[in-house]
Amino acid sequence: MSFASNLSNKNRWIALFSLWALHGLIALWQFVILPADQGNFFLGLSFQRTLMSGMLAFWIILNFALIVFMLRTSVWMDKAQVFLKRTAIRDGILIVTSILVTFRLFLMIILELSGLTGDFNYTAYLERLSPILNLMTFVSLEIIVIILFFNFHNLDIYKKIPAGFPARVLIVLTVLGLASLFISITDLGIATVYKGDWARGQPAVPLLEWQIVLACLFCLGMIIFETSGKRFKFQRLDLWISVAVWLLTVVFWLGQPVIPNPSALDPIGPNYEIYPFIDAQVYDGYAQSILIGNGLGANDIPQRPIYIVFLAFIHSLVGQNYADVISVQSLFLALFPVLLYLFGSEFFGRPVGISIALLAVLRDYTSNLVSPFTGNLSYSKVYRKTIT
Repeated sequence: MSFASNLSNKNRWIALFSLWALHGLIALWQFVILPADQGNFFLGLSFQRTLMSGMLAFWIILNFALIVFMLRTSVWMDKAQVFLKRTAIRDGILIVTSILVTFRLFLMIILELSGLTGDFNYTAYLERLSPILNLMTFVSLEIIVIILFFNFHNLDIYKKIPAGFPARVLIVLTVLGLASLFISITDLGIATVYKGDWARGQPAVPLLEWQIVLACLFCLGMIIFETSGKRFKFQRLDLWISVAVWLLTVVFWLGQPVIPNPSALDPIGPNYEIYPFIDAQVYDGYAQSILIGNGLGANDIPQRPIYIVFLAFIHSLVGQNYADVISVQSLFLALFPVLLYLFGSEFFGRPVGISIALLAVLRDYTSNLVSPFTGNLSYSKVYRKTIT
């Protein structure tokens, strides 16, 4: 191993130990500012508080000591690296750290639920242990990321990833981070603000955690598929993927019933059918005017005339039944995820294209579920002009 490689390797270990020492300092500060309990064990502190402070101080001193040893000699660290390269040892560390992170998430959920129910009797203990638990979680997450990174780095698939893909991922993450920061500062989409008759910031339709994870898995699967060389066996791959996206969207959307909401009222007598209301009623009223031969009205130019003509066209095909109209409308609106896939794959590659198409499909699904208690929704199961 060359001197430059040794130096780079040493700097990485020093940076890691410095980060862990910083975590320890933050955890110690978080613990110190907690309300103190009186005791006579050490400097007026109780035994429990002294023990936890000592554990955090030991962690900080240990990491600083490791930094000093790395600056003097790294022979012992080279031996440690050889030891850690064993598959059994590395997998064991990965399993243990994953269990620790899962355990911490479980405790966070319990602590959150206890604030709602008040039935959990150990809240105070969890709050006192939080600094150490947070330290354990951050260190475990960093170890997991390091192990996964080096395992992935050694695979042939890593060498086949397009050169510009990491930069594109960084751009997307940066945009998402800036958007999150803007929302956290302005409360846009969180706090309701009324501008005349319009209410802004009403409950929106979020992307759920499992949907984001599923999109990431599809993205990773597409990366593996493209780098494996199998894509060269398919002619007109984008066409087949587009057809598959459209078919899956149609099946998924039509498999979900219309949930009554302010724009699609509950079925009422005497025929117990769903009828449009609010903006949807306005659009359908103009469509009915076209069907009876009155056009769009005498001297009236409505908003969204193209959609109104489209709605009248569907009525002329399937009649007045709301579910039938929505079914035909869904066949056309299912092209929207296909367009997202084509745009995404053109500008960012197929992995990103398939991910955003999937998120669009799932968001429409969630929109139908939350439609009874949110407003200004435009999705495939109401008479509206767009999918938002």
